[in-house]
Amino acid sequence: MRQVDCVLLDLHLPDAAGLDAVRAIQEAGPHTAIIVLTGLAEPRAGVEAVTAGAQDYLLKGTVEPELLQRAVRYAVHRKHAERASADLRASRMRAEENARLERELLPQPMLDTSPVTVVSRYHRPPQRHTAA
Repeated sequence: MRQVDCVLLDLHLPDAAGLDAVRAIQEAGPHTAIIVLTGLAEPRAGVEAVTAGAQDYLLKGTVEPELLQRAVRYAVHRKHAERASADLRASRMRAEENARLERELLPQPMLDTSPVTVVSRYHRPPQRHTAA
């Protein structure tokens, strides 16, 4: 199944309305960018949708083809940047936790004031490669 890059969401659909629709799309496609379409009289709804996780909003009736194209392109790029940032944060947290666990698992040196230096390391045995 192919992943959807971007969804244009009208906040006044009969089967999904308001911020609940934004949340439903986020759950269904966490990697999908969302651009919300709002009416001229309700730009605040667009700001609220962006606060809830949409990448952008546009006012219905004022959207020109070039603006729509640019908004979709930027929304997709922002969503990719969000995911990359979240992945980087998770990777850093894992690395910090691994380093903490390694420090805790290494033996504490018993020699305090000696000309002998104690070094502990983890050693991985070489992996065997089998011919296929």
